[in-house]
Amino acid sequence: MMYPNLILHIPHASTYIPNWDEFHDREEVAQSIDCLTDHFVDKLFSNSMENVEMIKFGFSRIYCDVERYFDNSKEFMFERGMGYCYTHGVNLKTIRDVDLINLAEVNKVYWEHHANLYHSVKRLNDNNIKPLLIDCHSFSNETYICDQDFKKGILPDFCLGFNDEEGEEICLIMKEILEFRNYSVALNYPYSGSLVVNNTIHDSVMIEINKRIYLNKGLTLQTDYYKIHSALIAILEKLSSVASY
Repeated sequence: MMYPNLILHIPHASTYIPNWDEFHDREEVAQSIDCLTDHFVDKLFSNSMENVEMIKFGFSRIYCDVERYFDNSKEFMFERGMGYCYTHGVNLKTIRDVDLINLAEVNKVYWEHHANLYHSVKRLNDNNIKPLLIDCHSFSNETYICDQDFKKGILPDFCLGFNDEEGEEICLIMKEILEFRNYSVALNYPYSGSLVVNNTIHDSVMIEINKRIYLNKGLTLQTDYYKIHSALIAILEKLSSVASY
């Protein structure tokens, strides 16, 4: 069986916050959006492949982070005020008054997004297709107070994440493609694992791109970003022909 379908999950590329009344310390909010948004990741992964679906979350992760556990007792970042509903920013300063949060609306957009993911995978499963989900991210080469536990030592150009042997095999294929283009690559560092859509059948890997290789300090694309785009397209084309059993 082949991977006839790929699903690109892009959860952190939006900067849209629908309700600013919930937030204070606008300087901390603005810095958090600048630092924690996966800027232009949707553009870097843009493609015209018919068998590739892109699912992009339409809200800023500062408003709702769909990659955090909904159950706060399972989410270690909740202790820092950065569970699925952030109350603290990149410097761990308070940015949101809990009493003002419209939690029902935050919960609604959280579960709507996960429902979209579920139905995309389930629709393929119903047609006897096991897709590959690629969790698409970028990360800062700088270390912030909120993520200093993860970043120790020299950071790679790309971080590839996996959960199991199948994912590791796929990551090794991606690693070869990227290293051929002279990018440095690490597996499960500084971030590890990849998103899993519950109650469905699929494989999953994560691609994290270091912002230093495509983003200027003014949060604009570097002129040669197309080289990264080309490498990512090569990965998508290759994975479309990877056997999966």
